[in-house]
Amino acid sequence: MIDLHLAPQEDHSKISHKLVVGGIGLFISLLIGMVVLTFPRFFLFNPMAEGDPVRAIELTVSSIGWILLLLGPATILIRYGSGNSSLIKFLPAIALIWPVSLVASHITLFLQKGTWYTGYLIQYPIFVLTDIILPIFLIYVWDVLRPRNPLTGPRGATGKTGSTGAAGSKGATGSTGRTGRTGTTGTTGKTGATGTTGATGTKGATGQTGKTGAQGKKG
Repeated sequence: MIDLHLAPQEDHSKISHKLVVGGIGLFISLLIGMVVLTFPRFFLFNPMAEGDPVRAIELTVSSIGWILLLLGPATILIRYGSGNSSLIKFLPAIALIWPVSLVASHITLFLQKGTWYTGYLIQYPIFVLTDIILPIFLIYVWDVLRPRNPLTGPRGATGKTGSTGAAGSKGATGSTGRTGRTGTTGTTGKTGATGTTGATGTKGATGQTGKTGAQGKKG
């Protein structure tokens, strides 16, 4: 026998998952079997011996319901634990046929005789477990195990989160390009030499005044 404590963590999780799921189904089936053997008159009878045809049909459905509840959980959940999930979709029907048939039967009896025959739940509390709690639990198990959509398989155990990789080293900052040198300022051209002033011309000589003419004689 494999010692689970010596198995790697991943294998341990998978094997534990299979054993837990299959064990739940087996436990439920054994529980129903013990209840049937403890109260055989509630389960083992000929439903067709009932004179009322409506009641005969209801009792037949009830008989089918408890037989499915006896065999179904172990068959479906053990197969699921071994990797075959094709039957998991039938688990809600197996869980509900039995309690729904009981409700229909009690309503028919009340309409026919005006009396509720539900006192057995108080007299024998074990039937609260088989008729109410167990079907609800099976619906819960189905909801946990069922595929979320047609393209995905059944939801398995969550794997371990991988370790975070080491952060890469920071790249070196590139060197900044050198700024181009500013061109030198051009030299200012020399001022041209001022030309020499031309020489002033000489003043011309003033001409001589003419002589005054002689005054004429009186007549």
